[in-house]
Amino acid sequence: MPATTYTPPHLRASSDDASQRHPTSPTASYGRLPTGEFEDTRTMGPALHYFYTNSPAFQRCRQMKRRYGDNDVVNQKFAQNRERSRNDDQNLAPMFRDQFYQAFSDMVDDLGGPECLLDPNPTTGAARFVRRFADIGCAPGGFAQYLLTTFPQCTGVGVTHPDGYTMTYQGWTNGMQQRFPVHFADITSTPGDLVTRIMPDAELPITPPDSPSRQAGRSHLNRSGHNLCDVVIAGAILCNARTRQGQPVERAARPLLAFAQLRMALSMLAPGGTLILVSSANPNVFCLEILALIRRLFASEVRSTKGRRLHEIRSAYYIVGQGYKGTNPDVLRQIDEAIGTLKRRGAMGPSEWSGALEDDDDVAYTGEASGSCVAPAPIPLLLHPHLTEIDILRSDGPWLLKHYEPLWVRQADALERALARVSKPEGDRRSWRRSGAFELDASTAK
Repeated sequence: MPATTYTPPHLRASSDDASQRHPTSPTASYGRLPTGEFEDTRTMGPALHYFYTNSPAFQRCRQMKRRYGDNDVVNQKFAQNRERSRNDDQNLAPMFRDQFYQAFSDMVDDLGGPECLLDPNPTTGAARFVRRFADIGCAPGGFAQYLLTTFPQCTGVGVTHPDGYTMTYQGWTNGMQQRFPVHFADITSTPGDLVTRIMPDAELPITPPDSPSRQAGRSHLNRSGHNLCDVVIAGAILCNARTRQGQPVERAARPLLAFAQLRMALSMLAPGGTLILVSSANPNVFCLEILALIRRLFASEVRSTKGRRLHEIRSAYYIVGQGYKGTNPDVLRQIDEAIGTLKRRGAMGPSEWSGALEDDDDVAYTGEASGSCVAPAPIPLLLHPHLTEIDILRSDGPWLLKHYEPLWVRQADALERALARVSKPEGDRRSWRRSGAFELDASTAK
């Protein structure tokens, strides 16, 4: 389908054109936006404009994020937390791990408990339990610790960046460490080759009788080279010198990491398995692409979840896909091509890259041209370069709204509560860390 020129509804000749281009929201209107706080939609590309005009929840979330980000007390406290995190990583790692352990426990409870982490046995309907898992971006180990302790007979394999957060084994038994070997590597380098290198470690001499592979009759998974995982967590979050200082990151860094770990996860996951993938509630076009793809690769409804306390004020959340339909070579090839495109873009200078403005390199991913009164052109898709974001809105727009809106409501509510706390006089404030108003910068740890 050829790309079309996008014009915001308020600049069109009639409202009929708008209804033809974008479906309306299938969900109820969430939240309230005070009068006079609407944004100038002329700077928004198709996807951003679609969500903003169809979702009061999204409007309110953006408003609360601006208020929170403009608060001097908030900025000062976050700067202090970043400095502490940067200089005291070894001592903070156990705390971060425990936070993510609890967050993963919350997310599993949202799914219905450990027995619901995997789809039931398709033949008998019996619950299946995790026998083998992979954790991409595993440090400092909270998610892995939950699975190793909840499923005592399971084994796993982890991978984390050598310059990232510390993998901590404090409180782990020797047996737990042996059941979870960790590889240190940059997953964005050659994700396909990395899978080949680390997968043998996922096959350890433990084969519990209640394993999903046995119950589903997938004995072929025990053969050498076919040791796929029942659960794959792809939770690596960008961590480099810029993120540690609270600065904007390189233009291609986030989508490159997202597609690289998705490539690994889809190669490591067994048919019928569960994917848990970190993403952002900011509807960047590459996030929409990944969501639309996952929706088609899993048999069960794709859901969203996050911890009840950890990162409640942040945009990070986890996509949960259950009932994997199996590896599709064409999909892996498309992801490899997208990774190659992103690497080429990352090597370009600002003036070389797709005509993007030098002071707004992110426009090609966010769809927002700050400092301009003209909406940016529709963004070409990474997986399907002949299509644009408009095509995703036509095929998946209502579903995407339904997926995102609960996240926007929850984040806006959390930000509103946090702002109310920091607005109190100093003597009236509760512990900021306990209340969640300020989080230590553990967003890159897990």
